[in-house]
Amino acid sequence: MMSVCPDAVLLKVVTSEDHQVVLQKRKGLAGTKLSLNEDLTLMQQTCKSELWPQFKEAKATNKRVFWCAIKLSVDGIQIWSPSSV
Repeated sequence: MMSVCPDAVLLKVVTSEDHQVVLQKRKGLAGTKLSLNEDLTLMQQTCKSELWPQFKEAKATNKRVFWCAIKLSVDGIQIWSPSSV
């Protein structure tokens, strides 16, 4: 018998701190059939897509890099997308 899995589960967090914790913990899902994606607005998607090459470059050079809402943080320096200004 096959088990039934939903296509998507909506998770709503109350605070931005909880949001960051959830996103940081998604690394623990590696190797499972589960994944966690954010539901981004069109503006957020545009900003992240513009900064994506810088994100990949920073990761390739082993810098500390993470997303903080629509800005990118590379070794403690926040980088904003031209679309967000």
